[in-house]
Amino acid sequence: MTCGTISVREIDGGTLIKVNGRANFESAVPLREVASGMDSSGLVCFDMSDCTAMDSTFMGVMTMIALKKVRGGRKAGLAAASEKIQGLLRGLGVLKLFDAAMEVPESAADSSDGDRASVDAAATARTVLEAHQTLVEADSANAEQFRDVIAFAEEDVRRLDEKK
Repeated sequence: MTCGTISVREIDGGTLIKVNGRANFESAVPLREVASGMDSSGLVCFDMSDCTAMDSTFMGVMTMIALKKVRGGRKAGLAAASEKIQGLLRGLGVLKLFDAAMEVPESAADSSDGDRASVDAAATARTVLEAHQTLVEADSANAEQFRDVIAFAEEDVRRLDEKK
């Protein structure tokens, strides 16, 4: 199974994130890096036209961005998302954080692809942990479903930090 990719473009007033293929924990790491530099006031739109599937880690990082936007009085845009993709987000109770009717903004410039080559095990473990904690924060009904994932990821982060 191949990992999906993201490309990031600056647009008037914000950021366009194009998701390609099967977005999983590997493509979530560069997305988390994008999220950490993002402020709550600008527009963010996820172009899902070429996204075929997502795992919970990737959806958790998307939710991190959406929560940041909601706290800033906005919603994150979700453009061209299939019913399958919307169903995945709905199933975790987080679709409500997105404006699923948004169109892909036309004013895209400079593209950059997420770099999977530089992703290390510690960054991946932290991303998995934070993504699943965010899904629980966004909807407490996810707590039981992700309890074991969170516990495993906490242990993984602890173990990898001890190796440093």
